Amino acid sequence: MVLIVGVAALMLSPIAVGERSGASSAATPASMLRSHVTRDSSCAVGAVPAFEAFDPVNHYVYVPNSLNNNLSILNGACKLIATVAFGADSEPLQAGFDPVNNRVYVTDYALDRVYEIAGTKLVATVASSSFDAPYGVAFDPGDSVMAVSNYGSGSVAFMSGTSIVGTNTVGSDPAFFAYDPFWGRLLVTDLGSNNVTSMLATDPTDQAANINIPVGTFPKGIAFDAEDSEDYVANLASDNVTVISAVGSQFGSVAVGTDPESAVWDQATLSVDVVSYETNTVSEIQDLSVVRTITGPASAGLLGVEYDQANDRLFVTGVNPAKVYLYGKAVPTAGPVTSGTSCHSGNYPGTDAYDPVNHDIYVPNGLTANISIFNGACQLVATIPPGELTGTYSEPTAAVYDPTNNYVYVDDDFWDEVYVISGTTVIGTISGNDLGGFDLPAGMAFDPGDSVIGVANSGSNTVTFIGTGSGIGSVEANITVGTEPLALAYDPHSGRFLVANYHSDNVTSVDALYPFTESLNINIKVGHGPIAIAYDYGNARDYVVNSESDTVSVINGLGKVYGTVSVGSFPFDAVWDQAKGDIYVTNYDSGTISVLHGMSVVRTITPSGSGSAGFDGIAYDEATDQVFVTGAESEEVYVYS
Repeated sequence: MVLIVGVAALMLSPIAVGERSGASSAATPASMLRSHVTRDSSCAVGAVPAFEAFDPVNHYVYVPNSLNNNLSILNGACKLIATVAFGADSEPLQAGFDPVNNRVYVTDYALDRVYEIAGTKLVATVASSSFDAPYGVAFDPGDSVMAVSNYGSGSVAFMSGTSIVGTNTVGSDPAFFAYDPFWGRLLVTDLGSNNVTSMLATDPTDQAANINIPVGTFPKGIAFDAEDSEDYVANLASDNVTVISAVGSQFGSVAVGTDPESAVWDQATLSVDVVSYETNTVSEIQDLSVVRTITGPASAGLLGVEYDQANDRLFVTGVNPAKVYLYGKAVPTAGPVTSGTSCHSGNYPGTDAYDPVNHDIYVPNGLTANISIFNGACQLVATIPPGELTGTYSEPTAAVYDPTNNYVYVDDDFWDEVYVISGTTVIGTISGNDLGGFDLPAGMAFDPGDSVIGVANSGSNTVTFIGTGSGIGSVEANITVGTEPLALAYDPHSGRFLVANYHSDNVTSVDALYPFTESLNINIKVGHGPIAIAYDYGNARDYVVNSESDTVSVINGLGKVYGTVSVGSFPFDAVWDQAKGDIYVTNYDSGTISVLHGMSVVRTITPSGSGSAGFDGIAYDEATDQVFVTGAESEEVYVYS
């Protein structure tokens, strides 16, 4: 079978390979994977390494080796952790990570199979008549399934675990995917028909909902740009990138190197990186311009690219020789630390936020009018003093991270303002007075459906939306919700933005694509005093913390209620733990943390000496797989794993 990696076809045939030195069948714990290597490091893999995937749980990069019939698993320092063999005549092509089960799926272009990998082990081989030269594979959060493009039949198959749950006919020779949360659509490049098929992410098998978008010649790589909410399509034979929206708009094109193969969104630089095979370059694109070009080794044949979010670096595969090259500077996280470690914050720390670029935790301290910034080892990186806020009487309450500009937003429920922070510096303050202003702002959350930040106004029963596309942002709209809204969360499965209303004992579900349209709202009855919400990718459900019922309601964004789970006394906040697939719930009065999986409490953390800590806010650090819990009474931040 022939695998096209450039305009010229590269003939692939099985090549015998011996065991690589340094290979290990045992996984290294994530805590040992902090990488401190130079920017241009590289490591050897198998023959013709293709299109890799990053596993945010183990912090591994999975590299299919097309001519060696196997898979190389690398850590963040480009060291070989393990090799997974697939057998003779196999042709592994692309890998994709599934956050529902924390498994990696690998397409086999030659044998019409998909392999399922757990950590470093092959746990399943899926052979199906629905596969025909399977090429790309990616997770669709809109329907919580893995999508597999069939290069040989012009179709896409959808998998849940190891089961095929549906198909969709697309264009000719479909290749790679991108999920567009702004429009709630799943896109696949159709290399043979010079277009992109945009599918409805919440029902990707709905053929009638498909939109065909013409682009350049031989479109292959594709990536969603979270900053401008647009999709970047690498056109193999046009030597350019077409910038589109998932509903058909075309914004222009950008010239890159020869034979652009793959693309990825780089959160650290807020750019789309495109790899060109013939010129051995990586083009860093922002808006409609190439802002930087990285030139790899001569004749390297750069092919695939993946972003390692734990280390903020690119892993680029090269076929000649068979290597993986690292580009970008690693950010030291100084963690993880022993579970139960604590560090001192200010007085009455509130709802904290995690910054995935600097790998820092932002803790607003309501009664000392400052903001503490900690790294992954619970070490104080910086303190933003009252003088950089509005003043001594400031009461910073909650923080949220915005991926469109790598800023952190913190609300102030004394001055009814929102602070905009870049790194460790306050760069602006938003009052919102042009639309009535904030009124006792409480929780905040980012809504990728419309690329806005929602701010819950507990004093006026409204949510204010901040547009963040340029500068520090500005208020775009207000909507009325339930009584005393306190927290918000985004549900990608239903494409809804959820608001917990404390005194009306319900959740307002807002259409994330049209969040300003109140007529589309759905009100969902929950327990008494809903105060926080966390979305669980593992079962596509929302966990609503009911502070006055000592329970958690499990719902979805369309109104279905699955039941309730009893937790500790006065539960306050919740977060999803990607590493374990669990929901962590802080219990303010009982000084405990309830760990939920599905509809059960599977573990209760009772820290020694912290019974009066007053656990409130909680954030998940994806670089160290730890949760950071604020203690409002003890003025401490606690770290648990």
